[in-house]
Amino acid sequence: RGGWLELLISVTVLLGARWLRFGISRKTLIASVLAVAFAVLFFFVIPNPVSKRLAADDNGSAHSRVPLMHLALRVIAANPLLGVGANNFSSVMNQYAGSEFRSEWIYTVHNQFLLVGAETGIIGLIAYLSIYVDILRRAWRLWRSRDSMFAPLGLGIMAGICGFLAHMFVDIFSDGGLIALIWLFAALVRICECLYRTERMRSAPIQSREAMA
Repeated sequence: RGGWLELLISVTVLLGARWLRFGISRKTLIASVLAVAFAVLFFFVIPNPVSKRLAADDNGSAHSRVPLMHLALRVIAANPLLGVGANNFSSVMNQYAGSEFRSEWIYTVHNQFLLVGAETGIIGLIAYLSIYVDILRRAWRLWRSRDSMFAPLGLGIMAGICGFLAHMFVDIFSDGGLIALIWLFAALVRICECLYRTERMRSAPIQSREAMA
């Protein structure tokens, strides 16, 4: 379900940014409405594995995340600045779980932001978020450049990061492949930005000479 949420957010960012820049035609609007209607039917009405996962009873899987979030907030409140240490949440969580958690499933909190805040404190969480803010800022500048090659790359990276951030509210992003992909996005957007600046610097003198002529 988190993956479907991630996909929905990413597609929304892609289409929204494109529509804001180029507008939306009547055919595109009709096609979008039909696509949304089909998605609703497929995900919630027509019986299939996806609709079963989204609409059927999940045996408390979603609800179990709420107490874990409360537990993480309790850990953060007790260790606001530096946290309990990287990868230590599972080691100390029982110390903060009171009697109200006796009937709950106690595990590492399935919220990346709360997990980072609990383990590294507010300072670490701000540093962690600054990475994504920087990627989004650079990707947005590439999209605004309107360059035929770098602008679509910037928009794609921005949509992907927005999807990741949405997914992080309900899951743990500790898989090596996911972390590597995020750093790949960070490196790619930085390289594209440098290449775009280099191309502009090289083309500036030519444009100046053409203007003078």
